[in-house]
Amino acid sequence: MTWLGVDTKPDAECRAPKNLKPQRFNDFLSLIIMTFSAARRHNSLERPHFPHILLPHYMNGFSGWQSIKGALALEAVITAFDRPN
Repeated sequence: MTWLGVDTKPDAECRAPKNLKPQRFNDFLSLIIMTFSAARRHNSLERPHFPHILLPHYMNGFSGWQSIKGALALEAVITAFDRPN
């Protein structure tokens, strides 16, 4: 399996996978549960383990990886020499 590294817009890690589903990309987003306490209340939230990073699955030989650039909530694809790294 090969994974692309994709930089997301701020706080858009959970919205980005919804925009990639129509393009047939499976993704991996590691979430952790963080507990905050304020004024004697405890709140638990799921937050990304790696902020601003999403890992969509990429099949070698599939030239449609460039369509990921047009997805909402994404900033850029991490590439080397204009190819996925």
